[in-house]
Amino acid sequence: MNGEVVVAAVIGYYLVGKELGARTLGRLVARVTARWSTVPPVVWDDVVRLGVVTVLQIGFMGLLLRCTQVQLGGWFNWSEVAANAATGVALGVGEYSTGALLCQAAMRSWDMGPEPGGDRDEAVWGALMHAGWMGRYFRARREFPISVVVCLAATYVVCEEVVFRGILLSVLEEVGFLPAYLASVGCFVASQFGGMPGVRAALFPAIGATVIGCVHAGLFWTGTDLFTLIVAHVVCIAVPLAVHD
Repeated sequence: MNGEVVVAAVIGYYLVGKELGARTLGRLVARVTARWSTVPPVVWDDVVRLGVVTVLQIGFMGLLLRCTQVQLGGWFNWSEVAANAATGVALGVGEYSTGALLCQAAMRSWDMGPEPGGDRDEAVWGALMHAGWMGRYFRARREFPISVVVCLAATYVVCEEVVFRGILLSVLEEVGFLPAYLASVGCFVASQFGGMPGVRAALFPAIGATVIGCVHAGLFWTGTDLFTLIVAHVVCIAVPLAVHD
């Protein structure tokens, strides 16, 4: 399976396949299981879709691994797991902080109307922050323990790291660093636009993906343990879930 086919498969899955599958299967599963749910129907629908998309992620990752015959073994160094985990936490905090600063700068520079910085702007940006898949995690957190929500998110981002860093950079290794790097980062940023109601709604995840994608692609190419990158990515997701409503 050559690199161009893998890139096309990744873009197609994240922009169309994942959204279509999660919407169709999620709606069906939510309808069947709603009678046993004690949480509001909207939140239950979110949780079911999060579960369905996590299963789809695992399936897509497994399919890519099988088709590309990329080996996972060399990506992990379990003899230094504690040190790698600590490095990942520090890296994740730094990435989250950088992404938050860039998002603040983007909000200030975006023309939101005649009175930028007013209550209207804050309300609009607050609503946009809860759009897309991240919004589903926020709503699920209100009814379920944060540990459950973070576990769902962590499983999701494990698959992202394997796909966007591990698989893509491995299959594109023969074309050289720069094309492989740009393809990895570009695909990861593009994937954030799937299922979003507009470009502005995708601004926050796109900025975060740019920070994570640029750093992680470069680190993985130079031999950084994938577990370190997974921990960093999980921290980037867990921090906003812990500190924002």
